[in-house]
Amino acid sequence: METPFSRTTRSLAADGVRGPVVRLVVALALIAAWASWMALAEVSLHEVTERARLEVGEVIRPVEASVEGQIVVSRLGLGQRVERGQVLVELDASIEQRRLVEARARRSVIAPQIDALRRQVDAESEVGTRQRSRTRTEIDQARARAREADVRVHVARDEVRRLEQLAAQRYATDAELVRARAEVDRARAAASAAQLEVRRLERERQLEAPQTTSRVEELRREIAALEGEVVTTAATIATLEREIERRVVRAPVSGRVGELTRLQVGQFVRPGERLAVIVPRGRLQVVADFEPSAALGRVRRGQAARMRLHGFPWLQYGMLEGVVTEVADEPRDGTVRVELALRRPEATTIPLQHGLPGTVEVEVERVPPWVLVLRATGHVLGGAPRSVVEPPAPGSTGAEIEPRAER
Repeated sequence: METPFSRTTRSLAADGVRGPVVRLVVALALIAAWASWMALAEVSLHEVTERARLEVGEVIRPVEASVEGQIVVSRLGLGQRVERGQVLVELDASIEQRRLVEARARRSVIAPQIDALRRQVDAESEVGTRQRSRTRTEIDQARARAREADVRVHVARDEVRRLEQLAAQRYATDAELVRARAEVDRARAAASAAQLEVRRLERERQLEAPQTTSRVEELRREIAALEGEVVTTAATIATLEREIERRVVRAPVSGRVGELTRLQVGQFVRPGERLAVIVPRGRLQVVADFEPSAALGRVRRGQAARMRLHGFPWLQYGMLEGVVTEVADEPRDGTVRVELALRRPEATTIPLQHGLPGTVEVEVERVPPWVLVLRATGHVLGGAPRSVVEPPAPGSTGAEIEPRAER
């Protein structure tokens, strides 16, 4: 008959055989699961940089003084919204404004003078035309009188010849012959006087024409001089207006004043001195600076990325999702610039604005774990810095490994 002691002994013997078998099976299952994970799973590799920030897509525009001057009006305020062309700062331009008033007054006086001279030219020209017409008429009349006097001379001579013939035949008296000869002398005198009148009038016409022309030319020279002064004055006015405009500092773009130099009325500024910085309106993007060895050949367009803002704990506010849009080909100041576009920025509760700093992670590749083991082995054998595998952050999808050189 089997006693309780014998049953207990037999049970202990059976458990002693089954325990190692169970442990072996569990160990083999774990090894198989680990081997399957090493061969079939994929691990995300990220390149990380803490030198990242939010920026607007457009270029930030500085507000600078173009000339030296004293501030008389300042309408700048930090965080102020401004529109393109809005007056922000006015420099003293009192001297230029006085000169501008004088130049405009001088121009306004010159115009009536030119009009008066032109009317005088027209009047002189009309007078000259009338004078020439009258002189021509007088010359024509004098020539007609001269021709009439010549005719009378011929008639008087014919009368003298006739009377001489009659006197030779005793049909005419000596008194009649004397009167006829006297009439010839009077006719000759009248003809000579008529010819002299014609020559006098012709000389007067020759003298009057240059005088009239000279007066008109002199008036036209005065007009040309005044017109030249008008052009010079207009150029002076345009120069003064540009100089006054240069003393008015306007907003180069629409946006928000993101940086402001302390300005006071009465303060002097130098040419090129920065007064403020305007952050234009536009879509925000992420700009990150990577080490050349981490970015060149590894970070490419289209890769997914995430950003953790330094001032907003990611466990509370989450992270910003993005995608790589541009990667610089050459390092600058020892880093490579990478630009990322935000995905659904309106979904976050963070008040996004230009300049927020953060940390960017860019997923550069997905590889099986055994590839990482081979790479780590190669680094160790090659003497390169050993990568440290960091556990994925809580709440993230999939296994993630961030290579970080251990110093």
